[in-house]
Amino acid sequence: MKTKKLLIALSIAATLCFATGTRADNDIDLPINGDFRGAPSGYSPAPGWTLTADGGNARILPTHDRDEFCLELTAAPNRPQSVLSNLHPYARNTLKLELKIRGTGTAAIGYEAFESSGKRLVAADRQLVSLSNFEQKVKHYFRLSVPAAFIRIRLTAEPGSNALFRDVDAELEGHAMPIAPPPAASGAIMAPPPATPGTVVAPPP
Repeated sequence: MKTKKLLIALSIAATLCFATGTRADNDIDLPINGDFRGAPSGYSPAPGWTLTADGGNARILPTHDRDEFCLELTAAPNRPQSVLSNLHPYARNTLKLELKIRGTGTAAIGYEAFESSGKRLVAADRQLVSLSNFEQKVKHYFRLSVPAAFIRIRLTAEPGSNALFRDVDAELEGHAMPIAPPPAASGAIMAPPPATPGTVVAPPP
C-alpha cells in the first residue's frame, strides 16, 4: 500500500514537471542529493540514497567545500556494492549523468527503469569507470529504448574496489515521454529494514 501511494505521488509529480518543472531548455534536473548532504539513517548513507544488500559498506566524507560531501563505497572482494537513489518520474528519453570520482579499482554509474506498476524494465544499464587517486569528471548519456514511468540512479563500486563519488548530477533530456498512468496495486518495490545510524553497512545478502 505504501508503494502504491508513493508511485501515485510520483505520477502527480511527473504531471507537474510537464506543467511547471522544466527549465527554459526543457531539460529536467533530478533531485538526487548529489552533494550527499544530511545524516545517515538505517541503510541510507545520505537522504535519498539506499545501500544494496551486497556485503560492502558506505560512508559520507567531507570535501574542501563546506556544503558538499562525497560518498565512499567499499565493495567486498567477490561482490559489487551499490547505492540506489529514490524513484523519480522518467519524463524524457535520455538520461545524462555527470559526476566526479576517484578511488581504486573500478566503479560503475547507471540507472534502473520501472513501469508504473513497479515492474523493473532495465536491471542496470551502466558505464564502467577505471579509478585512480586522481579525481576525474565523468559525463555519460543513457538512452532508454522502452517506455518507462520511473527511474532511479545506481552508483557502484565493483568487487574489491573503493570508489568515492561527489558532485553527482542527473538530468533528463531529449524527447518528452508519455506521462505515467496511475500505478497498479501490485509490484511493490521493497526497501531494506532500518538499522543503527553511523557507518552504513549493507544488510546480510
